[in-house]
Amino acid sequence: MKRGPAGSETMDEPPLGRLSTLIGFDVRGTIEFYRIELIHGRKIMRGRSIAAAVVIAGIAIGVGSIAEAHEDHDKASAPTAFTAMTPILNVASVEASIEHYTSVLGFNKDWDWPAEEEDKTFASISNGEVHVFLAENSQGARPVWIYYNVGDVDKLHQEYAAAGAVITQEPVDRPWGAREMLVEDLDGHVLRIGGSPSEEEHDESEEEGH
Repeated sequence: MKRGPAGSETMDEPPLGRLSTLIGFDVRGTIEFYRIELIHGRKIMRGRSIAAAVVIAGIAIGVGSIAEAHEDHDKASAPTAFTAMTPILNVASVEASIEHYTSVLGFNKDWDWPAEEEDKTFASISNGEVHVFLAENSQGARPVWIYYNVGDVDKLHQEYAAAGAVITQEPVDRPWGAREMLVEDLDGHVLRIGGSPSEEEHDESEEEGH
């Protein structure tokens, strides 16, 4: 049992589908207390002002929406729901790939394995929120295409060109509303990198819409 508004007592919130909300408030002493119960969509309202009751009903519905959102989140967090995805690239040399991805393509090395040996056969690299595994001559074929999202494709293109990356397609606006370029790593794996279209393309689209 919990203490509710205006000194009332309320039960713990019941499951969705049977939501009872007890709300009380005082507006300049004219509205004393209102009770709204929402049970499977059936509304029972007591009070002196229908308008005030409607306001309270809106609040109650909002509370119900928040509760439903939490329920949906709980379902998505079920034990069998996937929580992350990491692609694995088959590479000829983990050491060479780490060097290429960190010095040319802007990635960071997270870790490599075996940690105690010079000859690495597996590693994890990352850039921003993206993680990629590298496996030496195992776990997959070559080449693999991976789509990466960035905020500014043209700026990244400039950085890659200056670093000596193998750019097989310059940034170009696509009809599906993205600006994309293609880059290859040492093993021919393709980084398909996309972002928002250029300002010129955006302005042309707006003019065509008028």
